[in-house]
Amino acid sequence: MRIQLSDCLIAAFLTVFSTGARAGNTPIDFHQTVLPILKDSCFACHVPGADDPYASKDPLVAKKVKKEVGHALENLTMGDKFPFVDEDSPAKQLKHLDKELTKQMMPPDDQDKLGLGLPLSDKNRKILLDWVAQEKNNLH
Repeated sequence: MRIQLSDCLIAAFLTVFSTGARAGNTPIDFHQTVLPILKDSCFACHVPGADDPYASKDPLVAKKVKKEVGHALENLTMGDKFPFVDEDSPAKQLKHLDKELTKQMMPPDDQDKLGLGLPLSDKNRKILLDWVAQEKNNLH
């Protein structure tokens, strides 16, 4: 009996998933995985000097955008590395992210209407929550 390469690949696949050695156990890299999500869905409000969204051309919308962005920067200022440059400790930053993401408070419902980045998909929300949990464990 001759074993085919496809048989070996199937056996390897089954071994990996039966032992729990899945990609989910691989550390989540901030720069490669988390940062692109933050840039797409969070930076419009949580980074100083972000480009004005297209919706801010309307004076009433511009006022709302300015209020939302100012409020967001007061709560958490993000950046291209973690811990963020925010005044809060890394532990407090992670706690804040965990709370906002878990309660699905961020990004806000009117984010899309105001042109403040892309809505956060369930998949990306899970990635961010998994990264937050990973970083909380790394702090201990």
